[in-house]
Amino acid sequence: MASSIAVFYLARLTEGRPPVQAFIESYRRHDAGVPHHLIIIAKGYSKAGELAVLRDILGDIPHSVHVVNDDIGHDLHAYKHAAKRFDFSHACFVNTFTEIKADRWLEKLYRNLTKPGVGMVGASGTFESLYDSCKVLEKANWLVQHTPRFDPDLARTFKWWFGIVQQGWILPLHSPYRRVRRAVGDLLKRRRPWSTYLPDFEHHWRIASDHGGPQEPWTKFPHFPNPHIRSNMFMLSKKAFSSTAIPSHSNIKIGCCEFESGHRSLSRNVMRQGLRLVLVGADGHGYEMDEWAASETFRCGKQANLLATDNQTKAFDAMSPGEKWVHACFSWGGYSETIGGPPQILGHAFSASRPVAEVARECLAKRSKPKAPLISIAIPTRGRDNLIAEAAETAVRQKYKNLELVIFDNCSKRPIAERNISDDKRVRIKRSDQFLSVTDSWNSAIDMARGDYVVLMGDDDGLAPGFCERIAELADRFDAPDLIVSNLYQFLHPGVVDVSLLRHLPMGTFFGQRDQPFVLEPEEGRNAVAGSIQLRRCFYFNMQAFTMSRALLDRVRAGGAIFRSPFPDYYLANVALALSEKTVIEPRPLAIQGVSQGSVGSTLFANTLDLGLAALNHDLASDAVFQQVKPEVMPGPMYWTNYILTMEYVARRLGGDYPKPDLGRYRRWQILDAIEAERPLRPLWPAMRFQEQIQALWAKLMKRYDQDRYRTLRKRASPYDYEHPQHVYDVGGYKTDLEVYEAIERGAI
Repeated sequence: MASSIAVFYLARLTEGRPPVQAFIESYRRHDAGVPHHLIIIAKGYSKAGELAVLRDILGDIPHSVHVVNDDIGHDLHAYKHAAKRFDFSHACFVNTFTEIKADRWLEKLYRNLTKPGVGMVGASGTFESLYDSCKVLEKANWLVQHTPRFDPDLARTFKWWFGIVQQGWILPLHSPYRRVRRAVGDLLKRRRPWSTYLPDFEHHWRIASDHGGPQEPWTKFPHFPNPHIRSNMFMLSKKAFSSTAIPSHSNIKIGCCEFESGHRSLSRNVMRQGLRLVLVGADGHGYEMDEWAASETFRCGKQANLLATDNQTKAFDAMSPGEKWVHACFSWGGYSETIGGPPQILGHAFSASRPVAEVARECLAKRSKPKAPLISIAIPTRGRDNLIAEAAETAVRQKYKNLELVIFDNCSKRPIAERNISDDKRVRIKRSDQFLSVTDSWNSAIDMARGDYVVLMGDDDGLAPGFCERIAELADRFDAPDLIVSNLYQFLHPGVVDVSLLRHLPMGTFFGQRDQPFVLEPEEGRNAVAGSIQLRRCFYFNMQAFTMSRALLDRVRAGGAIFRSPFPDYYLANVALALSEKTVIEPRPLAIQGVSQGSVGSTLFANTLDLGLAALNHDLASDAVFQQVKPEVMPGPMYWTNYILTMEYVARRLGGDYPKPDLGRYRRWQILDAIEAERPLRPLWPAMRFQEQIQALWAKLMKRYDQDRYRTLRKRASPYDYEHPQHVYDVGGYKTDLEVYEAIERGAI
């Protein structure tokens, strides 16, 4: 080849002659500025006559033709196929609908590409996240499906979208008769404004974007801002292009989108090498990432500085002001000074809270780590054969290969190893011939684990399908975090309540309304642990929700065992969160918290919790920490005594940066609990201080004569700072954790 620069133009037969002709005319009109070789990728041209038409359009322009089948895939597959057949050092790829708009266009691209530290250039770029954009569009569609009061501003703003999915909604815009008719219908049917439906959307989105849901593919894309070069015209070296893998996806369009703007996109692959993305305008200037939003290129102002146009830029020019504003928000959000901020669309923010350079830094080459970390699932058990078999099955059915299941048998009458739990070589079983406390049993189980990431669950719990794949994906995406905390499915086994119950268990306030994984701010994590210690609990401590790295477990283990105190899960959940240097919050439920007959959890529902606590086998008499706390202990439910004792363990482990347990709050709650349950105060009276006696008498009076003030009194003293509305998935339909697993797997939940 005479030149080391190749220009690949994709001519798709299915798009017809006009776009190909428009590109060739623009190619003739605008001098490239540097020597190059034009290669036409003829996609779908299988007949001699079709190729003759293509050559007729090209005329006397020097070129080569490379034919690919139409079923090869999308644009990127054709690019990859053609790039392998030609020798070049740098390549410019141009899609079917692109038209060149400036002279010396190729020279401008090449000159900026060859500057030090630049890895890729393009005629247009954007910060758009398909996740955020598609969520907004789904919200608009969902709102209109609820038939709210007609809003002409909403109709105009989303006119292009409603024209595809809700054509009836925009009809009143075109007809005064329909407008009046709709207004009368809204009045007679007392339809509400669309804004009143917004609070309910997050629940819909969580289900729609969950595993197997119709919107799940968009969860694979980074959140806004997601800087990337658009694929209508881009240029890079052959080495950089060849080193990027094509995403594997059953939906070719999704795969193409992932190549352009996903977590493993071409742009991010370039940034991971420590190289910059540069947008090149018609003026020849190379715009750095923080200048893109003001470059007057894609969806910026009047797009007057575009080096090349395509169908998307032309569509933007034809939009109404409201439609342009929405698309500009999708692309630039608060990073554009012309949009006005902080921009929100239907309550969804496109803020500029993060410098875009920070996104680039996140993509820099990461430390080497295994692509598939070893994930350990540890299960302590005692004499519950059927349950442990079900729990183990949810682990070994995971499609993820690099996992191990370790089971610790706490002196079951018949050894668990004798039960045919699984012949999977990834399963290891160890037994104690002595009945251990729950804390010692859990330590024995977790000490068996050898994985890079470890999760401990009970023998009545289970993993959801895809648990291991998701943990591995999050570990890779967030660069090996210490801790991953997810929401849960909660399954009340038959017999715990009237009928079995499956529902969603939101794990804490720090999940908020977020529906995609994110890194928890360290300060928020520390505040949550401080709240637990002071009996202002804002998250749950279920071990199935906490997946811990080996490094974190080693830090927790320093100076003693991993699990300590009478409530080992309460202890580890708080200590792990406090010691984690990077915690990822995953709103998707990844595991099943089971509550079976005979478990401690079941005694909570049966109001026999003290009987359940006895099964923990923790000897308070020999507990040195308890002996120091004992003077403050109040008669009453042992749950709260064990809780405050566990928080004393947590505070001592974490040291002076954390507060001491609020023993006064614990005592007040024990008193109020007795009053609420209408138990006599006589057993507590000798242990009360004078002020507490006065407060107890006052509370009894309020309970009898002023219920509102009494409820306020209880609320102020409550150990919970977290209310968790739970969505019920099913009542009475499932009998075992495995049935729940299978229902999730087939998309029934």
